Amino acid sequence: MARRSWKVRMGKLIRVPNKARRAGANESYLLTKVQLPGGKENYVLLTDHQIKVAINRAGKNPEDVIETVRLMDLVD
Repeated sequence: MARRSWKVRMGKLIRVPNKARRAGANESYLLTKVQLPGGKENYVLLTDHQIKVAINRAGKNPEDVIETVRLMDLVD
């Protein structure tokens, strides 16, 4: 992946342009960094639709959404 001049914070969504856009492709994506269960960190590109689906899924399954510790929210 290309080196970035800015740091992407874990879980923060940043809109980035699709620089090599093909016919029918999105004009932009939402870039974020995630940490997988094994500890490995990866960058992911998501569409607006994928974010809406994930938000709806979390809303329909509140029992599966864990509450974060407030201190963790402050340092993130």
